[in-house]
Amino acid sequence: MAIKIDFDAAHNPQSPTIILAKKNGDKLGRIDAVEIESTDSMNDASEISFKVYKTVDENKNNLWDEIVNFRLIYCLEWNQWFEITVETDEDTQTVKTVTGTNLGCAELSQIMLYNIEINTEDDIAREDYDKDHPTIFYNPDRPSSSLLHRMLEKAPHYTIGHVDPTIAKIQRTFSFDDKSIYDGFQDVAEEIKCLFVFDINADKYGNLKRVVSAYDLESNCHKCGHRGEYTDVCPKCGSTDIDEGYGEDTTIFVTADEIADNINMSSDTDSIKNCFKLEGGDDLMTATIRNCNPNGSDYIWYISDDTKHDMSDELVKAIDSYNKLYAKYQNDYIYLADKEDVVNRYNALIAKYGTKSIYLKSSADERLFSSKNEHLAIKKEVGYNNDIQEIELPVKGYPALMNAYYNTIDLGLYLTSGLMPTVEMSDTNAEKESAKLTAANLSPVAVEKIDNISVATADSVVLSMAKVVVDSTRYRVKVHDGSTLSGTKPDPTRVWTGCFDVTNYSDEEDKFTSKEISVTINSDYEKFIKQKIDKTIAKEDSENKYGISELFDIDGSLDDFKKELQKYCLNRLISFHDACQSCIDILVEQGVNEGSSWSKELYDKLYTPYIDRMNAIEAEMKTRQDEIYLISGRRDDDGDLKEYGLQNYIIEEKDKTQDILNFQQYLTNYNAGGANLWLEFCSFRREDKYSNENYISDGLNNAELFEKANEFISVANDEIYKSSELQTTISADLKNLLLIDKFAPLVNDFAIGNWLRVMVDDKLYKLRLIEYTVDYDDLDNISVEFSDAVRVKSSVKSIKGVIDQASSMATSYSYVQRQAKQGEKGTTVVNNWLDNGLDVTHTKIVGGSDNQTQSWDNHGMLFRKFDEVSNDYEPTQMKIINSTIAITDDNWATTKTAIGKYYYTDPDTGDTVSAYGINGETIIGKLFLGKNIELKNDAGTLVFNDTGLEVSHGNNKVSISPKNDNVIDITNGNESVFNVNDKGELYISGNIMARSLELDTGVKIDSGVIVNLAKIAMSGSYTDLIGDKAKNGQVLSLDDKDKVVAKQLTCSDISDLASVAKSGSYNDLKDKPLLKSVATSGKYTDLTGDSSEAGKLLYVDTDGSVTTITIDKLKELLGI
Repeated sequence: MAIKIDFDAAHNPQSPTIILAKKNGDKLGRIDAVEIESTDSMNDASEISFKVYKTVDENKNNLWDEIVNFRLIYCLEWNQWFEITVETDEDTQTVKTVTGTNLGCAELSQIMLYNIEINTEDDIAREDYDKDHPTIFYNPDRPSSSLLHRMLEKAPHYTIGHVDPTIAKIQRTFSFDDKSIYDGFQDVAEEIKCLFVFDINADKYGNLKRVVSAYDLESNCHKCGHRGEYTDVCPKCGSTDIDEGYGEDTTIFVTADEIADNINMSSDTDSIKNCFKLEGGDDLMTATIRNCNPNGSDYIWYISDDTKHDMSDELVKAIDSYNKLYAKYQNDYIYLADKEDVVNRYNALIAKYGTKSIYLKSSADERLFSSKNEHLAIKKEVGYNNDIQEIELPVKGYPALMNAYYNTIDLGLYLTSGLMPTVEMSDTNAEKESAKLTAANLSPVAVEKIDNISVATADSVVLSMAKVVVDSTRYRVKVHDGSTLSGTKPDPTRVWTGCFDVTNYSDEEDKFTSKEISVTINSDYEKFIKQKIDKTIAKEDSENKYGISELFDIDGSLDDFKKELQKYCLNRLISFHDACQSCIDILVEQGVNEGSSWSKELYDKLYTPYIDRMNAIEAEMKTRQDEIYLISGRRDDDGDLKEYGLQNYIIEEKDKTQDILNFQQYLTNYNAGGANLWLEFCSFRREDKYSNENYISDGLNNAELFEKANEFISVANDEIYKSSELQTTISADLKNLLLIDKFAPLVNDFAIGNWLRVMVDDKLYKLRLIEYTVDYDDLDNISVEFSDAVRVKSSVKSIKGVIDQASSMATSYSYVQRQAKQGEKGTTVVNNWLDNGLDVTHTKIVGGSDNQTQSWDNHGMLFRKFDEVSNDYEPTQMKIINSTIAITDDNWATTKTAIGKYYYTDPDTGDTVSAYGINGETIIGKLFLGKNIELKNDAGTLVFNDTGLEVSHGNNKVSISPKNDNVIDITNGNESVFNVNDKGELYISGNIMARSLELDTGVKIDSGVIVNLAKIAMSGSYTDLIGDKAKNGQVLSLDDKDKVVAKQLTCSDISDLASVAKSGSYNDLKDKPLLKSVATSGKYTDLTGDSSEAGKLLYVDTDGSVTTITIDKLKELLGI
């Protein structure tokens, strides 16, 4: 605004014309104002005040009743508008005292800002935040990314006028809550060092135009672009082609003898400091500031010439010498001069990861080589990460060294936890996710055992698969109440019926209940294992918030998988390794890795692909680890450095420099054998803390952190220079030069913001006019306020007085506290995955000695030995997973021994069943005890169980079974060719060939001679048979096996006997002879004789036969 005095033709001052108006700009008439006084100010609202009497010459003021609060007044000569407040005084006569405030300041101070976040974490988290276009000060092409537009959203009747291009692209962080727009603008002005001007004027139709403009208060060098607090000469390049910001450099020269009634200069001795302790907004920023300070401390020093005047010559000499040494290391010293090879290898990594996989045509200019002419990399075209930077050789000056240091930290972090493709989240909602939960997507679900499955168990297994189908990283899935389960034994399946509740984790209003579906549940073992793996991967996705399901598609190409792995950092690869290990653990626990007959198909389908992917992941992990070793070096398990990386060389150089530039140590050792100059210096020490909470590390990568720390040090150095000098404040009561004829040509130059020159004590000060007050009833003098005269490195500067940004530093020295610059270019969104690659919910315990390592994490316990020759772990390892102890000798391509729970195919039923035991290639021991012991081979040709032993090959089979009649049996096909029964009897269908044979009876066959045979064996007569008295009356016969046995015959043993043979009855005889009477009576009287035998007697012979005998013969026999 330009409030100025109008003059008539005779150069007499004219009072301004004041017109009353409504809010819409409708003018009501001219006010008869008296006692007019105006104040024009740069850093506050300009004001005008006057009085209006109700009656003049007993006539009532016709606008009296219209002059009320919040009406507007328009000053015609200034083309400016004010909002008025009115006080009425009726002491002696009724009068209204009217105060007008710049309309823009008045209106915008009543419009409040709530929860406005600019470039903060909350702002970045907005769904509509554009990471490619963060909010800058002014962006007319993209209002959503323009600070001015965003702050004026609630004041659409205001437009943006002029904005200096030097401040338009500045990016800062702000939070406004319960603060007016006007106050918000003042916060921005303090931070950016700019001036807001509110111009309110009317267009040709009388409509009010409300315009906000912004001007730069700092100087800008046209040659090097440096923006800062300086005048006349650029401190960076020495150019005088500079723009000193808002205001014109007038030719007005103020001295006490001509236009000043008095000029006063006061000094503030308490504010003089020569030592600052530096403190950023957080510990990391402070530590970075310390690292970036070449002296290695959080202190900076500046000793003014006035202070040196009282020091000893020796101390002054030492300080000057130190300053030269400091400048040498700061600006000219060449670091890493003999480490070109390592730097080139580092730059090869930048070429690899700073660009995408689009290769340029090969040429010498596009390739990177080591000093040994080894080809390191081909430069590529489009950037993966444009923030990582090459290290330019030579590394000149300490800032360049520290820039290299923080670049190595950035690349190390990028390779450790930042490298990964961008994951684009699909546009979805709960209804869309629930639509995925169909029977086709879920059914069938497999369980290990189905016989006794309950509704609760069914809910759990179906829900687990539902979480695989939906985006479980963003949506919570639960089974809706009322699910049912149908089917009972012996049905091989069950049917679950129900629906699901799907809810957005971040928006409880985004929820939906799916349609009711029916899902088949079975005990398909292959399906069970596959689904168990799917659920494991889905769990990894959910917990770690990155998608690996597609990456782990085992049906995909292994080569494509390897190419994808190249896009991921070490932590991501470790996460992939964990996920893959979880899948392998499942297969190991189920016994699939053995590759036995029952699991051969699953071994080929699942185990081999996951092992191949595990090997690919481990190979890429080794590549990434080697790349990180190149940066940060390799350490052993005790943390001792074994192999230097580039970062280690940089740290050595940094530590060496900081040791050399240790100020206390330098002064202490400077005068060897003489006085301790440090003790003398301490007597001049005036210390304060320079802190700024706006310099924080949040959201910065290390290169940006380094940049902010250097910026902090630069600002602190400017402040300590000013602090070490005696600061002055100049004030004056000036004669109204606007009324002096000789100064008439300068009238238009005497305006707020313009530069004037003031001479005090023969010293010339260039100062900015920031406020003056004109009393139109007393135009002889003007009350003038200048900005404070602050001595800086290049000149006297005075922005501080324009905007009061001072804050206490524990003593009276005031400095400008400014927020750390966020850079003049847009920053990218902070990657929430940066340090979350490794699942921090799992604790991993690692121990070991003598190359023996043991780790204990969510995959169980792993035991292995590191081979220093191969620089890798030996393939023989052991792990404990849940209920299984497994041992491998081929790095888990197969398992050689497993103890615990495993699965096998039941040979009797063909079912896959689980059991606990030992599965190994060799089992050696003295004693096997168990309720049931069974040994079988995969081919089924050997079986040993509680029924006996059976060994087969082709058609031949040998069986030993105590439970069978034939305890030992050899068969060929279906024919038994050899057997021994439980009676000890031997059957052989073929020939017996032997050298000798001896029976338990003493019979021996040897070399064709048979001895001790029974008599019948030689005679062949049945009369030589020897019987057993116990078997008297029994007959010899053949049994059903054609063996000769003694047997008591009964009638039932003889078939087809006549009836008489069974009954013994005479009556049953057929063809009976005609018997004599004696045959039936038995009476001797019925006997008949032969007449030729007359005289003879009947006689029973010794053999029992009956015969006749003569009497003479009888006597002979009787010896008579």
